[in-house]
Amino acid sequence: MKILKITIRVILFVVIIAGGVFGAKKFIDSKPKAKFIEPKKTIVPVITTSIKRTNCNIAISAMGTVKAEKTISIFPEVSGKIIKINDNFIDGAFVKENDSLVQINPIDFKILLEQQQSKINQTESDIFLEKGRAAISKEEWILTGLDEEATDFERDLSLRVPQKNKLEATKKLLKSEVRKLELNINRCNIKTPFNAVILDHTVDIGSYVNQQTKIVTLVGTDMFNIEILISEKELSMINIPRINSIGSAVQLNINNSIVTSKITRLLSAVETNGRMIKVIAEVKDPLSLKERKGQPIIMLNKFIKVSIEGTELKNVYKIKREWLRENNSIWQNKNNQLQITTISPIWKDKDFVYFSDELMLENLITSSIPGAIPNMLIKPQSK
Repeated sequence: MKILKITIRVILFVVIIAGGVFGAKKFIDSKPKAKFIEPKKTIVPVITTSIKRTNCNIAISAMGTVKAEKTISIFPEVSGKIIKINDNFIDGAFVKENDSLVQINPIDFKILLEQQQSKINQTESDIFLEKGRAAISKEEWILTGLDEEATDFERDLSLRVPQKNKLEATKKLLKSEVRKLELNINRCNIKTPFNAVILDHTVDIGSYVNQQTKIVTLVGTDMFNIEILISEKELSMINIPRINSIGSAVQLNINNSIVTSKITRLLSAVETNGRMIKVIAEVKDPLSLKERKGQPIIMLNKFIKVSIEGTELKNVYKIKREWLRENNSIWQNKNNQLQITTISPIWKDKDFVYFSDELMLENLITSSIPGAIPNMLIKPQSK
């Protein structure tokens, strides 16, 4: 009896487990199945254009600094007190070539000059007397007959040649002193060596000056230099005089006005800090005093934008800068698939890219493609 109960319980347990498994399977089998749908192919619309090879003149953008073409600090060559100055002897004033800037009192030199001239007159009188004495001595020698037997030395002594030579030497020395005094008198009047503007002055009427006293610093106004910093590659793209004939044309942006110039020379040393190369452009009448009167004034030490005309690039492609993609690549349409091609630009500026790779640019893609990958499907669209 006990064995029968145990057997019934085991059978019931197995039936319950089997029913649960069967019910679970039935529930799973009755669950709705998802249908497989083949994904649609994405076709990205693009805009394309055709680019032909051409010859192009490039422009190099750079920065320049205005520098003086002539700068000089004037020191007097004589000592003395300043008794007169030019009415324009003030900072920022303009002076012309040969204008008198300051006058040092020349009275001491004039007094010495009068003394030396008196000595010359006295020496000339002495020379005249010696010539008379020599003439008398010569007659005496002839009368006595000693002239025929005398040596050259005796004859010179008799005719007072040494005395005459000494007086002639003294006269020559005195004349040189006169020329020196006349020169010092002229040096008392310090003049402008060229058309200039006074950068700074350090003396006034009554100042005592000597050879160590700086009187004034002048900057020439006829021409300023523009020092332009460029790279070594940019240097290869421009013309330097005496290397490639005439210098490249330059446009200077002065207060939003364009001033034209040319590259005139190349400085032989690179810049210490940035290792950049300096080329020079010149501007005549930078302060608009003569031929540029009415045009913008170019101030010293001013930073200005510069555009240099580069050499002509022949048989190249020219595309907009935004059409150049990552890693110097371009996008093209090839049989309605995206083709990514790496190029080797010859030159880049802020607007354009120039290259001469051996390829055809009949379907250059100019629009953007998010997540662009090679061979993705594209479809050209009209603009």
